[in-house]
Amino acid sequence: MLHLLYARFWHKALFDLGHVSTPEPFQRLFNQGYIQAAAYSDERGHPRLFMRHKGFPIDPAARDLWLGHMREAVAFMDPPPAIAARLLAYFDMAAEAMRNRD
Repeated sequence: MLHLLYARFWHKALFDLGHVSTPEPFQRLFNQGYIQAAAYSDERGHPRLFMRHKGFPIDPAARDLWLGHMREAVAFMDPPPAIAARLLAYFDMAAEAMRNRD
């Protein structure tokens, strides 16, 4: 709960300074979550689509660079082979899901 109070304080301060346009930061939140999943989708689109269409172009080269860093991190951690395989499979899937350019 404290993180919401902290965020609300800064949002209101930024509103007073004219840096944000809304007086309340969490108008559609209820108990740290959106009242309905549809409220989120109506406002921002499907979460995956929202993230995929942000202003960060992710082409195959950027995807491969990110994936290389994640593979290095897994190698550095040196987890058991079964866990490493599962992590790498997830990162492969996530890297392709993040790609938004050809």
